[in-house]
Amino acid sequence: MAGDPLNREFLVGVRIPGAGRLRFRGTTIEGIALRDWVAVPSPAGEEPGQVVVAPQQLKLAKVPERLPIVIRRLTPDEVALVTKRMDRAREVLDAVIATVRERRLPLFITGLRFTLSSEVVIVSYRGPQETGEGELPGVVEPVAGVPVHLEHEAAGTNLFGSLGRPVAALTFNELLRNRFPRTGRDLAFAPEGLVRLGARVRTDHGAGSVISVATRERRARVRLDSGEEVLVPVDDLGAAG
Repeated sequence: MAGDPLNREFLVGVRIPGAGRLRFRGTTIEGIALRDWVAVPSPAGEEPGQVVVAPQQLKLAKVPERLPIVIRRLTPDEVALVTKRMDRAREVLDAVIATVRERRLPLFITGLRFTLSSEVVIVSYRGPQETGEGELPGVVEPVAGVPVHLEHEAAGTNLFGSLGRPVAALTFNELLRNRFPRTGRDLAFAPEGLVRLGARVRTDHGAGSVISVATRERRARVRLDSGEEVLVPVDDLGAAG
C-alpha cells in the first residue's frame, strides 16, 4: 500500500477516457477500488477517470514525485454523462484528424477528451510543439465550441504499453514495475488489470491459455486445455497455479 499512513494518502492508476496513457495519482479516498469513477485533477480542470490500478496492487515505500490528489468519487449523474461526452469527443476527434490530414500537418493526435464540466477540450498530440501550438487551437475550437488545452507528448512518454507492460526507459515506471508483487496473478495480469496474452488462467470451464484480449470490452478469449475456446470477462479470470 502506498502513501503516508499519517495522512492516509494512497497511490492509484487511473484511466481517463480519451487520454493516451495511464495516469498515476495520489488519493485520500478510503476504500477506493478497481472500476471506481473519480474526479481527476488536471491543469485544464477536473476530468472523469476510472481506477484501473488499486492501492493494493502497488508496493511503493514512497511516491517518487508529488502527484495531484484525487479527493472524490463521481456522482451517479456525473458517471451517466461520461458516455455521452465520450461520444461527442469521438465526433470532434474524427473531424480534427481529418483536418490535420487534409492540411498535411506533421502532427499525430494521441487523444481528445472534454473536462468533467465540458468547459474545455483537451487534445494530446505528438510532433513539433510549435506547429501544434500554432495550428491545433484553430482546428479544434470551431468544432468543439470550447477553449482548447494542449498536451504535447514527447516520444516515449507512455507509462504502459497496450497490454499494460511498463516502459523500462522511465525511472518512475521502473520503480512501479520492480515493486509490483511477484505472485502468480501478477505474472498473468498486467498492472491495469488486463490479462496478458499467453498467460495461463483459470476459468469456470477449466484452465487454459489466453489467445486474445478485447481491451474495451474487457473480455479474453481462452483456449482451454481441452482444445475448446471460450470468451470470458477478464474480471472472472484467475491465475492458473
